[in-house]
Formats: sequence, structure tokens, C-alpha cells
Amino acid sequence: MRTGLILLFLALMVLFYFSGNYMLAPILDTLHKEGIIPGTEKTWRLYAGFLKTVPGFIGLALTFLWGVLGDKLGRRRLLLVLGLAMGVSLILVSTVTSYIEIMAYLIIFWCGTPRDKPCDLCVYSGCCAE
Repeated sequence: MRTGLILLFLALMVLFYFSGNYMLAPILDTLHKEGIIPGTEKTWRLYAGFLKTVPGFIGLALTFLWGVLGDKLGRRRLLLVLGLAMGVSLILVSTVTSYIEIMAYLIIFWCGTPRDKPCDLCVYSGCCAE
């Protein structure tokens, strides 16, 4: 039972990661046409690029904080909370009406994205001591 839950959680983490990471590119043009991504025909791609880079850099910068919190609170608990943040932020992305909203939700997504995938697998398989 426990192994099944661990595998389910890992599968959901991978699904969330790839959903947020790779599904943004195909809808950028639609977001611009609906007025969510600002800019003229020449400049809107810059704003679209910010949707990928700014949240990624913020999430990467917070990786150090997650390392400290993981040591204090426990890696499993922290990964569960960050995984839930990823999932909730992806659900909220479907409700956006402005550029600021989508940027905020993507920042939450990238803050929840673990940067050390092999370590995640190691923690959940039980081969790392907490």
C-alpha cells in the first residue's frame, strides 16, 4: 500500500512538472490574442519569454531555502507541500484573466518544482536517511 502511494505521488509530481513546463509554449499565442499577454505584435514575445524565465529564476533561487527547510521539517513533508503547491498553481492557471495573475501562478509552480530529481527518488525509496 505504501509503495503504491509513493509511486502515485512520484507519477503526479512528474505529470505536474511536465504539464507546467511544456504545455505553456503551445498556448502563448492564444494568451496574447485574448489580451492576457500584453505587448504589440513585435514585443509580446518578450513578455511571453518572461513567463518562463522569471518564475524559473525565482524558483531556482529559492532552492537554497527549500534545502534548509527540508533539513528542519523533513524532506518528505516539504516535497509533499511543494508538490501540492505545483498542482494547485496549475489548476489556478486555467482561471487567469491578467498577465500578473499568470506570472504569480507560474512563480508558485516553479517554487514548488524540485530541482534535485535523483534525490527525490532517493528520499521516497527510503535509501536516504533523514
